[in-house]
Amino acid sequence: CLNLHAQDNLVNLNSITVTAQKQEENVQKVPISMNVFDEIQVEDQNIKTISDVANLVPNFTVLENGMNGVNTPIMRGIFAHIETGALGTGLYVDGVPSLNATTFENEFLNIERIEVLKGPQSTLYGKNSTMGIVNIITKDPDEDEIKVHLDLGSDNYKSIRTSLTKLLFDDKLIFNLNVKKDTKDGFIKNKYKDELENDREKFFTSANLKYLIDDKNSIKINYTKTKFDDGGFDMLPYGQKSVNSGLDTFNKAKNTSMYFKYEHDFNENLSFSSLSSKYESIQDEQTDYDFTPLAYTDYYNKSTTKELNQEFKVNYQNDKFKLVSGLYLSKFEENTLTNTDLSDFFGTAFIDNKNRLVEAQTYALFSQLDYKLNEKFNLILGARYEEYKKDFKDRNSNLKLDNKWSDISPKIVLQYALNDKSNIYASISKGYKSGGYNIFMNNGSDEKYYKFDDETLISYEIGSKNSFFDDTLILNAAIYYMDINDMQVQQAVTSSSSYIANAAEATGKGFEIDANYRINNNLSALFGFGYSDVEFDKFKEDILDNLGNKIGEEDYSGNQNYYAPKYNYNLGLKYRTQNGFYSNINLIGYSKTYLDRKNQYKRDPYKIVNAKIGYEMDNLDIYIYGKNIFDKSYDQEGYFSGNYTIPSQPRHLGVQLRYRF
Repeated sequence: CLNLHAQDNLVNLNSITVTAQKQEENVQKVPISMNVFDEIQVEDQNIKTISDVANLVPNFTVLENGMNGVNTPIMRGIFAHIETGALGTGLYVDGVPSLNATTFENEFLNIERIEVLKGPQSTLYGKNSTMGIVNIITKDPDEDEIKVHLDLGSDNYKSIRTSLTKLLFDDKLIFNLNVKKDTKDGFIKNKYKDELENDREKFFTSANLKYLIDDKNSIKINYTKTKFDDGGFDMLPYGQKSVNSGLDTFNKAKNTSMYFKYEHDFNENLSFSSLSSKYESIQDEQTDYDFTPLAYTDYYNKSTTKELNQEFKVNYQNDKFKLVSGLYLSKFEENTLTNTDLSDFFGTAFIDNKNRLVEAQTYALFSQLDYKLNEKFNLILGARYEEYKKDFKDRNSNLKLDNKWSDISPKIVLQYALNDKSNIYASISKGYKSGGYNIFMNNGSDEKYYKFDDETLISYEIGSKNSFFDDTLILNAAIYYMDINDMQVQQAVTSSSSYIANAAEATGKGFEIDANYRINNNLSALFGFGYSDVEFDKFKEDILDNLGNKIGEEDYSGNQNYYAPKYNYNLGLKYRTQNGFYSNINLIGYSKTYLDRKNQYKRDPYKIVNAKIGYEMDNLDIYIYGKNIFDKSYDQEGYFSGNYTIPSQPRHLGVQLRYRF
């Protein structure tokens, strides 16, 4: 098997094909601000999670909330609050939507490329693609192969991954199997138990089967399963460096997904595809939110999620235009059971129990036309109509709510080709985050607090894509402005409880620039910088006492949206020789980030350095690597209104072995 990395020096930076607009196109011709990582870059940059991707993308970050499955993606300063259970940045794997936070921790195995699209993508992708999407495309291997990856590192980290690919029946049947297991010791000390609190264990498997029926028909089947068996949160009481919890804390989850894809080419111009998918998740979590031996806020949550999705899509293209149209259907169900032990707080046995059900159905019609006006100008027109219905039931109180929302998400783009290597574009597009219910509302709360509506935004963007010096330098840039309406933000019900409401209006503006420069056959450089300023134009909140009585008012107008850094950057150098030597180093930085709507608590600006060095042979690669090699601390002190600290990940050093049969 040819060493994949040996092909790196032969790659034309201007030759990557993407499917960002649900059709195959050259990445430099797509009028969207986007970053693409191919299989080589995923390996070279040690990309294992969405957080690793975000470190290399301007105006993209992933906020760590302390445990697997609940991290929050933030793009251009916009995010969906964890209490909504939704996302502001969509995740798609082979076109299959993953529209809740629990799916944003998938492992990156058998990857062909990762596409990060910035700006509203609701026209083609619908709700919860408000500010962009991450589009992951898995590989259809073209040869028999067995790969074994071993990774050993700090905190007793162990990771083993195996991959098997087999081609059968004259290469018409392609089978691929990936299995991976990770374990790692924790780093937060529990003084009460005299042990480390936050150990991690994760198991991942994925099986793919593709059958090329003939030159016009193909089917692909995928099954994926992820299992977490973790200890406690990566979380501390505010101002402390350890915990004193007496509770057995854990976070366990099982996620399974399946999809079936059928593709048919009628002729060289017209094609049809059908994509059917199913997702199920079971999560068990037990957390001591007071971090003491007493039962002040000992919390248990079990949630089960089921989702069915179906998309039918037709593509047509000729010399004059390209058209993609489709129908999308979805059915969703989430059951949530929580118990909070408050016995020591009240001085008597007291457990607060919540048992809630949310059911939803969605259907959508979408179409996008890319029309060639002449040799220089392209016009893109698109629209999506989406309707969804959500029902809520509290099984304890028998409270029932049902609501229906609908949205039209249009898009218009005008693109001008300066020459074969450079183009500019201007776009106006709409994005939206879906409405829903506050499923964690306190028992007995007024019915008016349960529901929140859609958040919408209109984005205006101008961008440029350029290739220079025989395609050795790729230089792209974009500038944008956003009007954000009915913003979904936290509001207080009492001094100790909150809910999500459409209580704010905001304006966003910013820019991003990224460059990829192949200096010579061995050395290349990567650079990205993003600036994003999302400011509340209108956001007032009543100050309430413990009984919910108004005792004052806060005005957050002029404050920056929380969790959203104003800027981030990355600068990297990669060196690879034909005789096998490889090295890579990246500087990654983020600005000050506010952690609450008052802009009272913040994470200070920080920068970290990641590096990797190794030797690559035909069948064996050996590397040593480091993440945050200077052990920079960038704790989120004051998380959740000043109650907690989310500690930063400490320095991680490791060694990797890659063997191919």
